[in-house]
Amino acid sequence: MTTGRVNGEEVTVEEVTEATPDVAAALSRLVPQLSRSSAVPTGAELAEMVASAATVVLVARDDGGEIVGTLTLALFRIPTGVRAW
Repeated sequence: MTTGRVNGEEVTVEEVTEATPDVAAALSRLVPQLSRSSAVPTGAELAEMVASAATVVLVARDDGGEIVGTLTLALFRIPTGVRAW
């Protein structure tokens, strides 16, 4: 967990280790901001992302605990080493 300030507001970034209802609700609110055509992940898909060794799901919480951002980091090996996307 890391805490910092964004526009004067305290924000905490943490790794998601469980597909909880608050994470699912946040994704249903945040994903449409990225793409109108992409479906929001189902609870099962979120659980799969969280459980996968190839992905790290991070969330940013404001000082009230609300999830205000998310990042999914995908790690994969290619012949020249490990890459992230």
